[in-house]
Amino acid sequence: MPLVLAPAVPWIGGLIVTGIGHYALPGREGREQALGAIGDAILGDEAQHMERAQQDADSRARPAVGADTCKGDCGDQADQDCLVGPYADIRRQCNQRGGEAHHVVPDMAYRLGPRPELEYQKNSTADRIPNAPTFNQGMSICLTPEQHGSGPTGIHGRLRGRLNGAGAASGVQGTAPMGEILAHSAQSINEVEGLADECKQEAIARTTTQVADGTGFAAPGRSRQSLPSGHAYTVLQRGRY
Repeated sequence: MPLVLAPAVPWIGGLIVTGIGHYALPGREGREQALGAIGDAILGDEAQHMERAQQDADSRARPAVGADTCKGDCGDQADQDCLVGPYADIRRQCNQRGGEAHHVVPDMAYRLGPRPELEYQKNSTADRIPNAPTFNQGMSICLTPEQHGSGPTGIHGRLRGRLNGAGAASGVQGTAPMGEILAHSAQSINEVEGLADECKQEAIARTTTQVADGTGFAAPGRSRQSLPSGHAYTVLQRGRY
Protein backbone atom coordinates (compact mmCIF):
# COMPACT_ATOMS: atom_id res chain seq x y z
CA MET A 1 0.00 0.00 0.00
CA PRO A 2 1.56 3.36 -0.98
CA LEU A 3 2.43 5.63 1.89
CA VAL A 4 0.53 8.88 2.29
CA LEU A 5 1.95 11.95 3.96
CA ALA A 6 -0.16 15.04 4.44
CA PRO A 7 1.36 17.70 2.17
CA ALA A 8 0.98 20.59 4.62
CA VAL A 9 3.82 19.81 6.97
CA PRO A 10 3.41 23.05 9.02
CA TRP A 11 -0.18 21.95 9.70
CA ILE A 12 1.15 18.64 10.98
CA GLY A 13 3.40 20.50 13.40
CA GLY A 14 0.48 22.68 14.48
CA LEU A 15 -1.71 19.64 15.07
CA ILE A 16 0.92 18.10 17.27
CA VAL A 17 1.47 21.23 19.33
CA THR A 18 -2.17 22.22 19.83
CA GLY A 19 -3.62 18.72 20.05
CA ILE A 20 -1.08 17.00 22.25
CA GLY A 21 0.76 19.71 24.18
CA HIS A 22 4.38 19.94 25.15
CA TYR A 23 4.77 16.26 25.93
CA ALA A 24 3.17 12.99 24.91
CA LEU A 25 0.15 12.31 27.12
CA PRO A 26 0.88 9.88 29.99
CA GLY A 27 -0.38 6.33 30.17
CA ARG A 28 -1.52 3.87 27.53
CA GLU A 29 -4.59 5.90 26.50
CA GLY A 30 -2.56 9.08 26.06
CA ARG A 31 0.18 7.24 24.18
CA GLU A 32 -2.33 5.75 21.76
CA GLN A 33 -3.91 9.18 21.18
CA ALA A 34 -0.50 10.64 20.40
CA LEU A 35 0.48 7.76 18.14
CA GLY A 36 -2.89 7.94 16.40
CA ALA A 37 -2.53 11.66 15.69
CA ILE A 38 0.93 11.41 14.19
CA GLY A 39 0.00 8.14 12.49
CA ASP A 40 -2.88 9.83 10.66
CA ALA A 41 -0.54 12.53 9.41
CA ILE A 42 2.30 10.24 8.38
CA LEU A 43 0.74 6.96 7.34
CA GLY A 44 -2.79 8.10 6.54
CA ASP A 45 -4.22 5.07 8.37
CA GLU A 46 -4.47 5.12 12.17
CA ALA A 47 -5.47 1.48 12.53
CA GLN A 48 -2.54 0.29 10.45
CA HIS A 49 -0.12 2.51 12.33
CA MET A 50 -1.32 1.37 15.75
CA GLU A 51 -1.03 -2.25 14.69
CA ARG A 52 2.55 -1.69 13.57
CA ALA A 53 3.38 0.26 16.74
CA GLN A 54 2.04 -2.61 18.85
CA GLN A 55 4.01 -5.14 16.79
CA ASP A 56 7.11 -3.06 17.43
CA ALA A 57 6.45 -2.99 21.18
CA ASP A 58 5.88 -6.76 21.20
CA SER A 59 9.11 -7.42 19.30
CA ARG A 60 11.47 -5.30 21.39
CA ALA A 61 12.56 -8.27 23.46
CA ARG A 62 13.68 -10.12 20.33
CA PRO A 63 17.28 -9.39 19.23
CA ALA A 64 16.82 -10.17 15.53
CA VAL A 65 16.62 -7.04 13.37
CA GLY A 66 17.33 -8.29 9.87
CA ALA A 67 14.04 -10.00 9.11
CA ASP A 68 12.59 -9.40 5.65
CA THR A 69 9.58 -7.11 6.00
CA CYS A 70 8.76 -7.12 2.30
CA LYS A 71 5.61 -9.15 1.65
CA GLY A 72 3.69 -9.58 -1.56
CA ASP A 73 4.90 -8.23 -4.90
CA CYS A 74 7.77 -5.93 -3.98
CA GLY A 75 9.74 -6.19 -7.20
CA ASP A 76 13.52 -6.24 -6.86
CA GLN A 77 13.23 -5.53 -3.14
CA ALA A 78 11.69 -8.98 -2.56
CA ASP A 79 15.13 -10.58 -2.60
CA GLN A 80 16.62 -8.13 -0.11
CA ASP A 81 16.33 -7.84 3.64
CA CYS A 82 14.77 -4.70 5.01
CA LEU A 83 17.08 -3.61 7.81
CA VAL A 84 15.34 -1.37 10.33
CA GLY A 85 16.32 -0.98 13.96
CA PRO A 86 18.51 0.93 16.41
CA TYR A 87 21.65 2.23 14.72
CA ALA A 88 24.05 -0.02 16.65
CA ASP A 89 21.97 -3.11 15.85
CA ILE A 90 21.95 -2.70 12.07
CA ARG A 91 25.12 -0.74 11.23
CA ARG A 92 27.51 -3.67 10.84
CA GLN A 93 25.14 -5.82 8.79
CA CYS A 94 24.22 -2.82 6.66
CA ASN A 95 27.88 -2.01 5.98
CA GLN A 96 28.60 -5.62 5.07
CA ARG A 97 26.11 -5.41 2.24
CA GLY A 98 27.61 -2.13 1.03
CA GLY A 99 24.96 0.10 2.58
CA GLU A 100 24.91 2.92 5.12
CA ALA A 101 22.75 3.06 8.25
CA HIS A 102 20.61 6.21 8.26
CA HIS A 103 18.97 7.70 11.36
CA VAL A 104 15.37 8.22 10.22
CA VAL A 105 15.14 11.30 12.45
CA PRO A 106 18.60 12.83 12.00
CA ASP A 107 20.67 12.45 15.15
CA MET A 108 21.41 16.17 14.82
CA ALA A 109 17.84 16.89 15.97
CA TYR A 110 18.62 15.43 19.39
CA ARG A 111 22.08 16.90 19.94
CA LEU A 112 23.29 20.05 21.66
CA GLY A 113 26.86 19.46 20.51
CA PRO A 114 28.86 17.88 17.67
CA ARG A 115 28.36 14.38 16.30
CA PRO A 116 29.74 11.75 18.72
CA GLU A 117 32.76 9.88 17.40
CA LEU A 118 33.88 7.66 20.29
CA GLU A 119 31.85 4.61 21.23
CA TYR A 120 31.19 5.76 24.79
CA GLN A 121 29.81 9.02 23.38
CA LYS A 122 27.50 7.11 21.05
CA ASN A 123 26.04 5.31 24.06
CA SER A 124 25.68 8.42 26.20
CA THR A 125 22.72 10.76 26.74
CA ALA A 126 25.04 13.63 27.72
CA ASP A 127 24.84 16.80 25.63
CA ARG A 128 21.45 15.79 24.21
CA ILE A 129 17.92 17.11 24.59
CA PRO A 130 15.84 15.58 27.43
CA ASN A 131 14.56 12.03 26.84
CA ALA A 132 16.44 11.68 23.54
CA PRO A 133 17.71 8.27 22.45
CA THR A 134 21.47 7.87 22.32
CA PHE A 135 23.22 7.96 18.95
CA ASN A 136 23.34 4.15 18.93
CA GLN A 137 19.69 3.82 19.99
CA GLY A 138 18.36 6.09 17.24
CA MET A 139 15.94 4.24 14.94
CA SER A 140 17.66 3.69 11.60
CA ILE A 141 17.25 2.10 8.18
CA CYS A 142 19.82 0.63 5.81
CA LEU A 143 20.14 2.64 2.57
CA THR A 144 22.50 2.51 -0.38
CA PRO A 145 25.19 5.23 -0.49
CA GLU A 146 23.28 6.91 -3.32
CA GLN A 147 20.02 6.88 -1.36
CA HIS A 148 21.80 8.17 1.74
CA GLY A 149 23.92 10.94 0.24
CA SER A 150 23.73 14.71 0.37
CA GLY A 151 23.28 15.07 -3.40
CA PRO A 152 19.96 15.67 -5.18
CA THR A 153 19.04 11.96 -5.03
CA GLY A 154 20.19 11.48 -1.44
CA ILE A 155 17.92 11.67 1.58
CA HIS A 156 20.19 14.10 3.42
CA GLY A 157 20.18 16.48 0.50
CA ARG A 158 16.38 16.69 0.53
CA LEU A 159 15.90 16.66 4.29
CA ARG A 160 18.46 19.34 5.11
CA GLY A 161 16.58 22.02 3.19
CA ARG A 162 13.26 21.07 4.76
CA LEU A 163 14.62 21.20 8.30
CA ASN A 164 16.37 24.51 7.63
CA GLY A 165 13.04 25.89 6.43
CA ALA A 166 11.22 24.57 9.50
CA GLY A 167 13.77 26.18 11.78
CA ALA A 168 13.60 29.49 9.93
CA ALA A 169 9.81 29.56 10.33
CA SER A 170 9.95 28.66 14.02
CA GLY A 171 9.50 31.16 16.84
CA VAL A 172 12.89 29.96 18.08
CA GLN A 173 15.28 30.03 15.12
CA GLY A 174 17.13 26.78 14.50
CA THR A 175 14.57 24.61 16.28
CA ALA A 176 11.29 22.91 15.36
CA PRO A 177 8.86 20.64 17.25
CA MET A 178 9.98 17.02 17.15
CA GLY A 179 6.66 16.09 15.53
CA GLU A 180 7.39 18.41 12.63
CA ILE A 181 10.96 17.10 12.33
CA LEU A 182 9.50 13.57 12.35
CA ALA A 183 7.01 14.48 9.61
CA HIS A 184 9.74 15.91 7.37
CA SER A 185 11.89 12.84 8.06
CA ALA A 186 9.01 10.52 7.17
CA GLN A 187 8.34 12.42 3.95
CA SER A 188 11.98 12.01 2.97
CA ILE A 189 11.83 8.27 3.67
CA ASN A 190 8.69 8.04 1.53
CA GLU A 191 10.57 9.57 -1.39
CA VAL A 192 13.48 7.10 -1.37
CA GLU A 193 13.45 5.25 -4.69
CA GLY A 194 14.15 1.52 -4.82
CA LEU A 195 12.90 0.87 -1.29
CA ALA A 196 9.81 -1.27 -0.70
CA ASP A 197 6.75 0.50 0.70
CA GLU A 198 6.50 -1.97 3.58
CA CYS A 199 10.09 -1.25 4.54
CA LYS A 200 9.32 2.47 4.57
CA GLN A 201 6.25 1.86 6.72
CA GLU A 202 8.29 -0.22 9.16
CA ALA A 203 10.91 2.51 9.54
CA ILE A 204 8.36 5.30 9.98
CA ALA A 205 6.20 3.37 12.45
CA ARG A 206 9.12 2.37 14.65
CA THR A 207 10.58 5.89 14.58
CA THR A 208 7.19 7.39 15.47
CA THR A 209 7.00 5.06 18.46
CA GLN A 210 10.49 6.09 19.55
CA VAL A 211 9.67 9.79 19.39
CA ALA A 212 6.33 9.29 21.17
CA ASP A 213 7.95 7.29 23.97
CA GLY A 214 10.92 9.65 24.27
CA THR A 215 10.87 13.39 23.70
CA GLY A 216 7.22 13.58 22.66
CA PHE A 217 6.05 15.36 19.52
CA ALA A 218 5.93 18.95 20.79
CA ALA A 219 9.38 19.09 22.39
CA PRO A 220 11.87 21.28 20.51
CA GLY A 221 14.47 19.62 18.35
CA ARG A 222 17.49 21.05 16.56
CA SER A 223 16.78 21.82 12.91
CA ARG A 224 20.07 23.05 11.45
CA GLN A 225 23.67 21.88 11.29
CA SER A 226 25.24 24.83 13.10
CA LEU A 227 25.44 24.25 16.84
CA PRO A 228 22.68 25.91 18.87
CA SER A 229 23.40 28.96 20.99
CA GLY A 230 21.55 31.60 22.96
CA HIS A 231 17.78 31.13 23.29
CA ALA A 232 17.77 28.10 20.99
CA TYR A 233 20.24 26.30 23.26
CA THR A 234 18.21 27.15 26.36
CA VAL A 235 14.98 25.88 24.82
CA LEU A 236 16.56 22.68 23.56
CA GLN A 237 18.29 21.99 26.85
CA ARG A 238 15.12 22.36 28.95
CA GLY A 239 13.04 20.27 26.51
CA ARG A 240 10.10 22.61 25.95
CA TYR A 241 9.19 25.91 24.31
